[in-house]
Amino acid sequence: MTGCSIIIPSRNGADTLGAALDALAQVERPEGAWEIVLVDNASCDATPDIMRRFATAHGAQFLSEPRPGKSHALNRGIEAAQGDLLIFMDDDVLPVPHWAQAYVEAAESSPHVGVFAGAVRPHWVAPPPEWLEMLAQAGRACGCTDLGRHAGPVDPIEVKGGNFAVRRSALGDVRFDTGATNFGAANFGAGGTPIGGEDSQFVRALAQRGQAVHFVPQAIVAHIVGAQEMTLRHQLSRFVRIGRGAAVVDGGGLGGAALAAAKVPVFGARSAMRYARADRAGAAMALAQAAMNLGRLSQSVGKRGV
Repeated sequence: MTGCSIIIPSRNGADTLGAALDALAQVERPEGAWEIVLVDNASCDATPDIMRRFATAHGAQFLSEPRPGKSHALNRGIEAAQGDLLIFMDDDVLPVPHWAQAYVEAAESSPHVGVFAGAVRPHWVAPPPEWLEMLAQAGRACGCTDLGRHAGPVDPIEVKGGNFAVRRSALGDVRFDTGATNFGAANFGAGGTPIGGEDSQFVRALAQRGQAVHFVPQAIVAHIVGAQEMTLRHQLSRFVRIGRGAAVVDGGGLGGAALAAAKVPVFGARSAMRYARADRAGAAMALAQAAMNLGRLSQSVGKRGV
């Protein structure tokens, strides 16, 4: 391996982008060539200015992708990047100093692996409710990974889009989906239109082409979790969206819709029982499962006009 490229897309991420880039500036540079590729995705806040300043100070490459949608920005970054190892980082995560080196070492020691998933921990801007903290530690909220996960093979669905790496040689013609899962696209949220999940679809496509996916616990980032994200309402809304994205990735068959419909009341009942027993984390987990299945049902049924 001769080098790595760190690709960071952002659309209107000025609130967290500065902190993310400050942390990136402290990352230990691995041996060999490396580059940072910043892609502004049609932002209307200070994101382009923050990126330009960082690019000037640190010799990074700054690109502008005018088509709204995270997939467009990620694909633009892939085409511009020169490294053999492509490392993807979101605009609201804080990498630890040995983050990039952990990926490089994993790639060098496991030449048969095409995709590397990093660890994501929460960075709370305010004290979180206990139930949310427990869900995050279990890898079930805030884009975090399970604290107990060990190095080695991992299911593609467990890869977090804000922190993973791919060998360029593994890509072939696979790129991020610019259709149904293109998060932040211009028609985001309308019936049957982009609802997120581009990262899951991307990694699954690579896995289906025979690429092994491994977890690298030393490649750690901390995901900035704002106070507005700590409410139950926000988390349930997010889980509905995740469920919709999962339905797209899985194909959204009516069989899956029927199964999801059956699961919604089951998990709802479990949540009520656990809440009654003062098991707040268990109740929240059951509600999250219900919300995800509701999202799956909504996407599958809505897609067919049932």
